[in-house]
Amino acid sequence: MINIQENDIFLRMGNPSTQWRVERILEYPDLPQHVRLKCEGGGNATITVAISVVADSSQFQPLRG
Repeated sequence: MINIQENDIFLRMGNPSTQWRVERILEYPDLPQHVRLKCEGGGNATITVAISVVADSSQFQPLRG
């Protein structure tokens, strides 16, 4: 699994692809680690997903940290 830090930028695969910044790493007692992602380049969209989703190269590609 890749090392994910706050402020890392990821490209969400799809049509169109979008860039997302890690706003916060979240820890829940009975769940795997999650991250809150904020869409870069417009709007105020945020999503919360498990870190394993961001680490899945078919869903997200790291751009920079």
